[in-house]
Amino acid sequence: MRAPLTGLVLGLLVLGACQSHQPPLPTPAEGSVVISDRLSNQRVNCFAEDRYGHIWMGTFRGLNKYTPGEFQHFFCMDDQSGLPDNQINALHSAQDGTLWVATVNGVARHTQQEGFHRVGLLSDNRNISQILETHDGKLLFSNGMELFLYDAAQEALRPVLREFNAFGTPSALVTADDRLWVISGGGFLLNCYSTQDFSLQQNYPLPHQVYHLCDAGQGELWLSGMGQLSILDIRSGNWKPLPDAVAAEKHLMSGDIDILFAIDGNSLLMNAIGKGFFLYNRTRETVLFQDHGDFPLTVPEPKSGPSSATATGTSGSGPPTRATTSLIRNTASSVPTST
Repeated sequence: MRAPLTGLVLGLLVLGACQSHQPPLPTPAEGSVVISDRLSNQRVNCFAEDRYGHIWMGTFRGLNKYTPGEFQHFFCMDDQSGLPDNQINALHSAQDGTLWVATVNGVARHTQQEGFHRVGLLSDNRNISQILETHDGKLLFSNGMELFLYDAAQEALRPVLREFNAFGTPSALVTADDRLWVISGGGFLLNCYSTQDFSLQQNYPLPHQVYHLCDAGQGELWLSGMGQLSILDIRSGNWKPLPDAVAAEKHLMSGDIDILFAIDGNSLLMNAIGKGFFLYNRTRETVLFQDHGDFPLTVPEPKSGPSSATATGTSGSGPPTRATTSLIRNTASSVPTST
């Protein structure tokens, strides 16, 4: 069975690509919400699904909410009641149901009145690129150089690490034991922090330059970059060999893996740039390519020309990391997998 929500969102992106010949949407008045049959911009940076099942898409120009048959476009306003900027970097649907929006000029949260409330940020660098949440509900925000914690009493993001020094985006994650892991040192160092007091617990020199990391479950972090793939056992701190099925998959191992996503504790989805998606199943010790009949996700055919960027979530250059990873993170949990 294919994942219906993933297919829906990818289908919408392909539809947007097919409509790229249409004239651009007019610039909205400040504070207005535009109703349209298409996205506000074809460069999609991130996705989220809210508590009501609505799909939100952050773009290079505007935030889009999809409801059956239409898109609602939300834009920056000239007061505190709207988005702080039209360029959206990250979206996060929190455990309490609140939708958070990170932009190049600050952060806002969605209100019950269908508006947005800007949150204070105690830093000169307001370009927030990643939102994380611990299992006990702490909300963390990163601008790459610094890490911030949301303080509900002050309605502000206060710095907890002034020298976070994350490498790339997204470059950090919180594991099931509520430890915070971040790629640093230009991609050659992995730091581990406590999310209780944000002290540095451990750092690990990396065997190769790393751009992407994933909590694969069972105490494993998978890391990729520069055409290489590694596994760290975070319980022992030792590096593990790749599973035989993964190491034997020549197309995967000869590519540069830019997406690592654990669908569950048993299945790991990977994308090799220019080659396609692969699904590793731990129990079966198998790797399926995207054209296999049992592959659980629908991957649209790539489109030629500049409009193809919409289907991959990029501006036409570089790996489709942020948007595609965000899409999978918010939809792949609905994919049934065999044990």
